[in-house]
Amino acid sequence: MQPETSPTPAAQPINQALDQLARQTPALKEVIEAFRPLKGAQAEIKAGLPALDQPLPAVDPARLAQGAPLAGVEDFLSCQGLDLPAYLRQAAGPLLPALKKGFPALAADLAALGAILEKGELDAEACLKALLGGDQDGLERLAKQAGLAPAAMGFILLQLAKPLLERRAQALATLLTGQDWRQGSCPVCGSLPEMAYLQGEGGQRWLRCSLCAHHWRFSRTACPVCANDGQDQLEFFYAEGRENQRVDLCRRCGKYLVTLDARGQDAPPVWEVAALGLVHLDLLAQEKGLSPASWCAWNQVK
Repeated sequence: MQPETSPTPAAQPINQALDQLARQTPALKEVIEAFRPLKGAQAEIKAGLPALDQPLPAVDPARLAQGAPLAGVEDFLSCQGLDLPAYLRQAAGPLLPALKKGFPALAADLAALGAILEKGELDAEACLKALLGGDQDGLERLAKQAGLAPAAMGFILLQLAKPLLERRAQALATLLTGQDWRQGSCPVCGSLPEMAYLQGEGGQRWLRCSLCAHHWRFSRTACPVCANDGQDQLEFFYAEGRENQRVDLCRRCGKYLVTLDARGQDAPPVWEVAALGLVHLDLLAQEKGLSPASWCAWNQVK
C-alpha cells in the first residue's frame, strides 16, 4: 500500500489558514513559514491514503474504562496491504524537501536518511516501533547503525509517518462510539494532547491528540496530564485582546495546555495548524517556567 496522488487540493485550506495566522500575528511569520511546506505536503499525502481500516483490533470496554487506550503500536503499523518501507520511501519524496525548506539545519540528516530509505537499508518497522513505543535505547541503537543523530532521525521519521498515523487513527476511532473514556490522554493511542478547544453549548472542552490527531471530550475542571481537579491549583491566562486564546495550567504538575475558544467563529478551525497559531502562548507559558502537556515540533521554544 502506497499513498496516491491526492485528487483534491488538500493543502489549500492549510495555506489559507496560515495566511490568516500570519496576518493576525505577524510575529509568528517565521514559524508559520517554516511549517507551511511540511503541513501542506502531509495533508496531501494523508488525503491520498486508503481507509486503512483492516484489520481493526477487538474492543475491550473494561480496559478502556480503566484508562487503557484502544490501540498499541502494532495496531497502527499492522494494516492490510501496508508496505511500510514503500510508504516511507514515497512519503519521503515530498516531505524531505519540505522539511529541508522549513528546517535547513537538518539538511545533512535529511539527505542521509533519504539515501538510506532509497537503498532499503533502514529497518522501517523497528525504527517506528521504537519511536512510537518510547524505546529510546532502541532508537539510539538504530540511529547509530544508520549514522544519524537519534533526535534528528526520530523527528524526521515522525513527520514521515504522521499522515499514516492520522489516517489509521480515523479508522480506529470508529470503534470508540459509545465507549467510556474519561482520561486526559488519547483514547486511540494514549498520547497527551497538543491543544484543547471549547465548543458547543456551555463550552464543552475537547482535546486534540499530539500524535494521531484524534479529538475527544474531557472535563473542563481537571488537568489532562495529572487529573488534578483542585480548583485552587488550576488557572488560566491569556494575552490582552485575545481572550479566545488562553493557557490552561496546573500548579500541581507544572504543565500547561494552549486552548482555543472556538465558539462563535464563522468557520471551524483548520485543526492541522490550529495549535501552531497559539505558539505565542507557548512562549508566555514557558517563560513562566511551565512545560507543555506534550512536546511538539512547534512548542520547543528556546
